[in-house]
Amino acid sequence: MDRGVSLDRSDPADVQPLLEAAELPIEDLDGSATLFVAEVDGERIGCCGLECYGDVALVRSVAVDPVARGEGHGTAVCRALFGEAARGGADVLYLLTTDAAGFFERLGFEPVGREEVPEVIRGTREFSELCPESATCMRRAVDEVDRLRGEPAVAQHRQRIDLDPGEFADVAGAVESGIDRWVGGLVRSSAGEVLLVRNGWSDGWVIPGGKVEDGESLHEAVEREVREETGVSMGEPEPVALVEQTFTDGEREVAGWFVVFAAGADGEALADDPGVENEEIHEVRWFDRLPEELEHRSVIERVLSDR
Repeated sequence: MDRGVSLDRSDPADVQPLLEAAELPIEDLDGSATLFVAEVDGERIGCCGLECYGDVALVRSVAVDPVARGEGHGTAVCRALFGEAARGGADVLYLLTTDAAGFFERLGFEPVGREEVPEVIRGTREFSELCPESATCMRRAVDEVDRLRGEPAVAQHRQRIDLDPGEFADVAGAVESGIDRWVGGLVRSSAGEVLLVRNGWSDGWVIPGGKVEDGESLHEAVEREVREETGVSMGEPEPVALVEQTFTDGEREVAGWFVVFAAGADGEALADDPGVENEEIHEVRWFDRLPEELEHRSVIERVLSDR
């Protein structure tokens, strides 16, 4: 599991070669946009930019170094940029693209008519001068995950998970139906013990959690999942880690997000019959030290060390 993409503010001279290689506009790099260099583990892999105008923002200048293409960095750069937009107060993002509409649709953008774009965005040089009328105009709302990306206190991770074809089909089906977010609750007792479960679909022990149901917030989902799987109610859950997960069967890929919340327990008695109907919760225990067989160990250890 790695630490994900980091964005550092930059200037036009640093990003211009990358934009020229990607055949993206450079004529308006005059201070209207906030530019970023993107790095992974200290290696520069691309760039991106934002023009923020109150609660709306223009996504622009997204490029990946040619030697780093084909590794999913473009998606990771964009998602990191969405976090920056959320941190800056944006609620809606816009962009123009001549040849990457499919890519941006996979990131949640949808085509819109230019007449639907706020005047302040239409007045940018990219809209009014540089991009042709044939360019696709797209829009995307900032969501809960974007806002977590914009929180400095939430650790960012990336994880690649290899699945067999049957497992991949199950995950891909869930993602395609809109279930692409999972939550986990790192719950501690008054004595500092950690609440873990052993279920029928994970290897070893895991923190209690599960999928986010339609219409639920992330906070609502983690409180419900912990209560259903263990009988324990959480105190006020605090988001502490966001894991961008890429699932693959070697040929295909789908992505989702695992959000870890931490809280103290509001009562420490465990359920006699944990789980809901048809849910395989085999055992629930409080641990004073983490067991050897533990999923997401690196994330859990890092969170515990910070608290």
